[in-house]
Amino acid sequence: MSYYIKNSLEELIPYLAMTDVPWGIRDLESVNVYVNAAGLRMLSLPKNYDIVGRVDQEAPADWSELAEEYVAQDGSVIRRKANVPVIETSQWYGNSHLSVFIGDKYPIFRGDTVVGTIWSSRPFQLLTPMNYFKNEKARFVSSLAPTDTFTPTELKVIFFLIQRHSAKEISKALDIAPRTIERHIYSIYQKAEVSSLHQFIEYALVIGLDCYIPEDFIVRGVNFI
Repeated sequence: MSYYIKNSLEELIPYLAMTDVPWGIRDLESVNVYVNAAGLRMLSLPKNYDIVGRVDQEAPADWSELAEEYVAQDGSVIRRKANVPVIETSQWYGNSHLSVFIGDKYPIFRGDTVVGTIWSSRPFQLLTPMNYFKNEKARFVSSLAPTDTFTPTELKVIFFLIQRHSAKEISKALDIAPRTIERHIYSIYQKAEVSSLHQFIEYALVIGLDCYIPEDFIVRGVNFI
């Protein structure tokens, strides 16, 4: 089966080998047939470990815990004979913090028969209507704060502030007393040298806090889109 898969992609594999985008190929049993260099960097596998011929569960990496979810994605692609994208969250590239990626997976055909799957991954990016209006590029969503100005609790409050939640709503979401939330908001405004929510949101947009998600709010896993 691996022969048929590689034969079907004979002209494509040289391109995959050169691109900086992570790509990989799997057979119908979810066995890895090919992973390009960019994919190996993303998966952060030991240099002496060959993933070809192995299933994800065997990989000596944290993301191997997601193996069953990737097998489910494989099965969905094979049944639908179409791309099945997912949101995949883990400590990619060997980072200590969680990162959110979009994982596309497509069927590989031999005639009308699906003989395997091919996947690619890219960082999840945020493009708001205002970004589009201003002709601005999409930005990466990250659990790594773009500044160390604020405390971990303040960063959680900021996450909700940017969504224009009230102090009462933030209090309920974080299970913190409303007056304590108000004190955090005051401290946040002081540090940002602003005096209103509107001004703070402008500040947050400039430094990239609008693309920040506190790691406590992120769950490692694979979610179908």
